[in-house]
Amino acid sequence: MEQLVAFLFEPFVRHPAELRVSSVENTSSILLEIRAHRDDLSSIRGPDGVNLRAVQQVLSAAGGARKPVIELVDGEQGEDEE
Repeated sequence: MEQLVAFLFEPFVRHPAELRVSSVENTSSILLEIRAHRDDLSSIRGPDGVNLRAVQQVLSAAGGARKPVIELVDGEQGEDEE
């Protein structure tokens, strides 16, 4: 699911190397956290959130019994990963 989300959002971002998707799964849902460069956050959202809603619909079809939930996380520029 993480790879699908990254694939769907990559065309919207100027800094694809900084696009990160992580997931937290439980029995009824999957939380997908998206981290990106600050300059790309508005592109990921799209006008009036249309891009996020479109990807949410694709994920709902691909998610099966578990409900996918997308959260856009405002990460810091230059944040070190461990």
